[in-house]
Amino acid sequence: MKLKRLLIYTALGLAFLSPVMLTSCGNSSAKEDNQVDPVEPEDPTEPIDEEEPSDDSTPTIYLAGDSTVKTYNTDQYIAGWGQYMDLFLDDIEVKNCAQGGRSSRSFINEGRLYDIPGSSFTFSENGGNSIGDEIKEGDYLFIQFGHNDDNTKFLSSPASNYSTVYDRMVQLGTPDSNGIYPTTEAEKVATTSLPTAYTEYASDSAEASALATIQKYGSTYYSYDNGTYKWYLKQYIDFARDKGATPVLVTPVARVSFDSDGNIKSGPGLHGEDFAYVKAVRQLAEEEGCLLMDMFAETKNMLETATQSQANYLMALKPNGLTGEWRKGYDYAYQNADEGYEGIEATHYNKYGAYLTAAAMAKELLENKDVITTSKETITFDTRIETTPEDYIDPSNLMTRATVSKLEGLFTTVEVTNPNRTSLAASEIDPLIEALPSLDEINNENYEAIGEDCVEIRKKIAEVNVDDKSGITL
Repeated sequence: MKLKRLLIYTALGLAFLSPVMLTSCGNSSAKEDNQVDPVEPEDPTEPIDEEEPSDDSTPTIYLAGDSTVKTYNTDQYIAGWGQYMDLFLDDIEVKNCAQGGRSSRSFINEGRLYDIPGSSFTFSENGGNSIGDEIKEGDYLFIQFGHNDDNTKFLSSPASNYSTVYDRMVQLGTPDSNGIYPTTEAEKVATTSLPTAYTEYASDSAEASALATIQKYGSTYYSYDNGTYKWYLKQYIDFARDKGATPVLVTPVARVSFDSDGNIKSGPGLHGEDFAYVKAVRQLAEEEGCLLMDMFAETKNMLETATQSQANYLMALKPNGLTGEWRKGYDYAYQNADEGYEGIEATHYNKYGAYLTAAAMAKELLENKDVITTSKETITFDTRIETTPEDYIDPSNLMTRATVSKLEGLFTTVEVTNPNRTSLAASEIDPLIEALPSLDEINNENYEAIGEDCVEIRKKIAEVNVDDKSGITL
C-alpha cells in the first residue's frame, strides 16, 4: 500500500540521486563524551550590541562567561543561558558580555573585564567596551568560568591536549589537607614568551601563531605558568566591589557525560575529578562572602532528571554552525547527515536546554532575594521575575511529554511552560503519504520531484511529537 512506500523511501533515502539508485542518510555517533570547548574565533556575523545607555537609577546585570553563557544568533540551534535571562526579569537590564572559548584568565587578558593599556585586541560583545567602561554602583556582575579553565584533561594526557594551555587553561593548585584549593596570586609576564607547558609540545608554526595572539594583549599578560583558578575569579569579585557593584559567582554548567548508574560523572575534562573546579568556586564564594548561584547543581539535576536516554535532546547539534527554525529544523537535522549533522554536543545546550538553565538562574535569584543587595539598594527580585514570559522556547519533539513534564516540574517558582504549545498531529501526515505514487510509477522524469516530496514529508514527520509518531501509518 502507499503508506508502506514512504517507509521504503525514507529507509533507503529521502532524495533520489539517480534514476536507478537511492542513497540512505548516514548517522553519526549520538554523543561525544569529555568534549572540550573548541577555540571559538570572533564571529563577524554576530550583531554588535548597540543598546541605549542604562538609566543610572536602574541596576544592570553584566554577564562575564564563556560559550555556555553567550548570546548566539537567533537561527542557531545552540544557545547560552545568558541570552534568555531577561525573559525572567523585569525592569533590570541584562548585558551579556560572555564569549565562547574564554576562561577567567583570557577574559581578563583580552580586556573584556577592564581595559588593558597597549592592547590591540578587539571584540564585538558589549559594543566593544569592557565591562569596566560601563559598570556602575548598584549593578551586578555574574561570573561563570570553568569549562575553558579546566586543565585536567591536559594533565592526564598532555601530548594531545596542550593546544589551549597558552591562552586559557588555569591551574587549580594543590589542595590542602582539608581539600581547600589555594588562591595563589599571578604575576604578569612579557608577551614575548609562551608557557613551557605549551612549547614542550607545540610546533614552530603553532608557537608563532600563539605568540601573535598573546601579543595583541599588550606588552604583558597573565600566563598559565602562575596563578590559580580561585585567584583569577577573585579578581572579578574585587573589581565589582571596587566599582560599587555586587559580584555573583556562578558555577559552570554540567557537561553531558553519564556513568553506569545514570549520574553525571567527573573526570579529566569534566571539571576535574570529583568536580574539582566546581568545588573551588563554591569554596571561594564562602571565603569571600560572595553570593553563589550553583548552576552546576541545577543543570546536573536537570540532566539526570531527563535521564541519559533523553538528555541529548537538551544539547546542541554538531557542528555548532547548523541553523534553522527552532524546533522543527532541529528535529529534522537530528541524525540527518544530509543536513550536515555530525553528532550531539556534550558541552553546549540547545535553545530549550539553555532556556531551562536561565529559568534555574531565576529560581536561584528568587531563593536568594533577601541577600541580593548592592551599595545602592536592595533588589527585590520577587517582584521582577516574569511569571509568564512573552517568548517561550518549546522543547524538541524528540522528547517525550513525560520527560518534558518532569523537567518543567523542577520549576515551581518560575513559569516555563508554553500554554499554547502544540505539535503537528499524526493524522495530518497520512494524506501526504497517501498522495505519493507507487514505486512502479517512478520514472526518469518524475523521480526528482517525488524525492523532494519525500523530503517535505520527512520534515513534517519531525514536527510530530515522538509520543504520537506511532499514529502515523507506515
